[in-house]
Amino acid sequence: MNSIQKKLKDYLISNNEPQLYELGTIFGEVRKDLSFEIKAKGITVNIDCQDNLTAFGNVFQLKHALKNLIDNAIRYSPNSSTVSILGREKLNSIDIEIIDRRKVSIP
Repeated sequence: MNSIQKKLKDYLISNNEPQLYELGTIFGEVRKDLSFEIKAKGITVNIDCQDNLTAFGNVFQLKHALKNLIDNAIRYSPNSSTVSILGREKLNSIDIEIIDRRKVSIP
């Protein structure tokens, strides 16, 4: 295992612990991570997150899930369209929505 692989492994292990995080920041990081895909299709990705919306959990797993969902939304949306990431507190939970403008919907 080379030093880069070891650093990556250590990073993933250390970030596997549940922690308190701000969702708007996480949404922004995921958008930045997908910037190549976003630019390639001319997609606009809007973030609409309730101020100071925090959650406690595994940040690595949340980012991984969001990247998959947003990448899918980008991939199947028409060029030059919009994808929105919404975050809202609802009673005792947090709702996260990924909204795209694809021609075929998924039930």
